[in-house]
Amino acid sequence: MSYPPNPGAPGGYPPAGGYPPPGGYGQPGYGAAPASNGMAIAALILGIISLLGSLVPIVGWFMWPFALAAIGLGFAGASRAGKIGGVGKGMAVGGLITGALALLAAIAWTVILVVAADDVNDDFNDINTDPSNGVCDTDRILQDPDC
Repeated sequence: MSYPPNPGAPGGYPPAGGYPPPGGYGQPGYGAAPASNGMAIAALILGIISLLGSLVPIVGWFMWPFALAAIGLGFAGASRAGKIGGVGKGMAVGGLITGALALLAAIAWTVILVVAADDVNDDFNDINTDPSNGVCDTDRILQDPDC
């Protein structure tokens, strides 16, 4: 194998171990990708979904699992943010807050549905009453169809 002459080396030959490898093609000053916090991102996404869903009647009651997941991931994401220099802490807190608001909305929908169902039941009981003497009156057949 023949090397081109090296004017800086004695006798013009390459140094003892050969020439150093050529430089890389990367841009100078760019290192590894910054750390990310997937749990914080997931907490924020689930929190937003559960909060928006909780604003819709009836659907809002079914958002409580998403809200609980957002709260749990928010705590985990905040803990991870403390370990990696605060990356994603804002998203984790946002997931906690939106998840908590969605959970409160789900509780409110539950109360509203229970009160409404009880109210409807009371109205139905008021309409569908049997005669006090136990004898059906044919004039009341529309008011009391079970006579």
